[in-house]
Amino acid sequence: MTKKTTSKATRGKSSAHPFGHYTATGLGIFPLFLVKIGLGRGGFKNHLKKLWMVNSPSKILDINYHGLKIRLMPDRNRIDSTIAFSSRKSEKKELEWIEKQIQATKNSIFIDIGANIGYYSLMAAKFGAKKVLAVEPSPDLFKRLEENIALNNFGDTIHPIEVGLGDKEGTFDLNICSQSEGGSSMVGDTPADKTVKIKVMTLKKVIEELKLTKIDVLKIDIEGMEDRVLFPFFEMCPKQFWPKLVIIEENKTWWEKDIYTWMLENGYHLSDNTRSNKILTLK
Repeated sequence: MTKKTTSKATRGKSSAHPFGHYTATGLGIFPLFLVKIGLGRGGFKNHLKKLWMVNSPSKILDINYHGLKIRLMPDRNRIDSTIAFSSRKSEKKELEWIEKQIQATKNSIFIDIGANIGYYSLMAAKFGAKKVLAVEPSPDLFKRLEENIALNNFGDTIHPIEVGLGDKEGTFDLNICSQSEGGSSMVGDTPADKTVKIKVMTLKKVIEELKLTKIDVLKIDIEGMEDRVLFPFFEMCPKQFWPKLVIIEENKTWWEKDIYTWMLENGYHLSDNTRSNKILTLK
């Protein structure tokens, strides 16, 4: 595992510019005002994004979002665009379940597999998680993850890990699309502008190296690799490690085996369902 998993000095590198440097100015303020008054809905969000892009030369936006400081690049990543231009709170229902579980569990541990820029990880830390593991293999997204951790002073809580997870260890290709970096994948027919080599580990190996004794909440969104990560984990780890709450994106078209159905048949219950995710609780 890389130094980033163990050294506090590397958790959350600060930016060359302080938070607030990339605030909207001039006509770039107008679309954000429309979002604030509730007009960031449906297809109109795309028009607001285009208007902001035309009037924002840096294409970067610093935003205070539900108690978090987040640095966004809306033209490069879907979650950035959603946070910036949707009037609804992103992943609201998922976060409500996570907050409830974290606050009901002493010294809770949250694992964010496919952390992206850190939205879920930051929220989990804000909810009071004792430890958050933010796993992200994309080099560019990992740098932004570290930056957002630093902006919120969560370096002692969130442990970023620059690695991919899979069913075996090694070095693999990650296909990256510059228009939607969070959609990068090791499987499927992901449109890619470039391919980077990434280190891949098993979830069991990460748990062993970090000496975890439990996982309370696990969120996994890794574009079709969910089954390759979770099947070996459930098969090799004692049930005491099984998360009480799992937020999983359903990517059956890319899965080799149906991990969602397996979980329902082996102790998990579908507690909620959103447009993006299945919310499963351990019976």
